[in-house]
Amino acid sequence: MEQKDMMLTLRGEQRVDGQVHQTTHTVPCTLEITEEGAVVRYREAEETGLGETETVLRLGEAEAVMERRGDTRTRMRFVVGQRHRVDYETPAGALRLEVRTTFLSHNITADGGKAMIRYHLSSGGETVANHTLKLNIEERKR
Repeated sequence: MEQKDMMLTLRGEQRVDGQVHQTTHTVPCTLEITEEGAVVRYREAEETGLGETETVLRLGEAEAVMERRGDTRTRMRFVVGQRHRVDYETPAGALRLEVRTTFLSHNITADGGKAMIRYHLSSGGETVANHTLKLNIEERKR
């Protein structure tokens, strides 16, 4: 299937040391449905602090992969119940992290849909933050 121009609303919740930080960003994206699942491509919103970065999110039945290219570079793999090491490169420096996914669900079709990923980030065996990422993909309003 070819790529379709859509709008993506990302809602993130990050829990760090008992504090909750929430963000919401709406950006244009492209959506492609493949045999493996959904592929969503978008440029990070300026206010995320990730610089000039393109994100590609591949959502399959049992896993998701988020790749960032540009000023911030990483490849994060999300599989419920599994841990994966991640090198997270930012303009401020590189971090070695571990991702442990606790929840992954999506119902994205060629017309859009929703997805949610819950995961824990740790470094050196210590939890850095607990994250919830919610995506809503809709057709662009003309």
